[in-house]
Amino acid sequence: MKNPYAVLGVAPEATPEEIKTSFRKLAKRYHPDGNPDDPEAASRFQAVQSAYALLKDPDQRLRFDKGLIDADGTPRSQPFPMRRRRAAAAQPAAQAPPPQQPAPAEEDSEDAIFSELFASLRRAKRTPAEPVAAARPSAVAPLALSVSFEDAASGTKAELTLPSGKAIRVAVPAGVEDGQVIRLKAGDGKSATDIRIRICVAPHPSFARAGLDVTSELSVSLPEAVLGAKVRVPTLSGEVVVQIPPGSNTGTVLKLRGRGLSRETGPTGDQLVTLRVVLPETPDAELESFLRDWSRRRAYQVRS
Repeated sequence: MKNPYAVLGVAPEATPEEIKTSFRKLAKRYHPDGNPDDPEAASRFQAVQSAYALLKDPDQRLRFDKGLIDADGTPRSQPFPMRRRRAAAAQPAAQAPPPQQPAPAEEDSEDAIFSELFASLRRAKRTPAEPVAAARPSAVAPLALSVSFEDAASGTKAELTLPSGKAIRVAVPAGVEDGQVIRLKAGDGKSATDIRIRICVAPHPSFARAGLDVTSELSVSLPEAVLGAKVRVPTLSGEVVVQIPPGSNTGTVLKLRGRGLSRETGPTGDQLVTLRVVLPETPDAELESFLRDWSRRRAYQVRS
């Protein structure tokens, strides 16, 4: 993947708010639903999602800025300093290196990095007969997996590349939340490894989440708000026809029952649609004349 700063069009010193603003603009521009005739829109949209998933996490962003991980979040190999090489060369061949303690999660110190490198070398040289000590799950930082808002809502199976280079399929449960850590077992029997995966849910240009409820906004015209109307409203499962009650106002909330998020067990959330009354873009002389006359006869207070 390209440099995430370049993908989002921001400088490396950009603030989190600048990164979020740029992501929202690009996600809306490249969303596949808005570009049905552009076959490359989906790949650009995915690139923007992946870049934001890395940069919105302060720890991941710091590791990338330090060169400890690449744009895909994969750890990079770190060169040995010359003093370490000389020390290793001066060590007697029969003397085994001292045992290394697992580095704490998310630790970026030089000693922690080399501890992991030495551990990797020992694992590569270990004979099959040597016992393998069980790693503490808390000693390894969770791997990051980015999914779209829609996939997080409905559940999906996504591919994740491990630091070893091996690709695995991860079952992402329906209703998973941004930042939630899931665990899966890789391997069989005594060789099984507990892998922790942190789910990064990309923001959606139209929907947001409030618990199991989905929130959205809907623009309505002045006649639709005053007189009422039937309009089509986007939901995660497709468009539905909704009745706008007469006399609706900006801020009126319509509840679409059962159109929110759900998990394997438990209730299903709703979709909460907030109306936003929009006036004509260009002035209308007839409307202005009517309202001028109407307001003289029907004036009402909206501010205390």
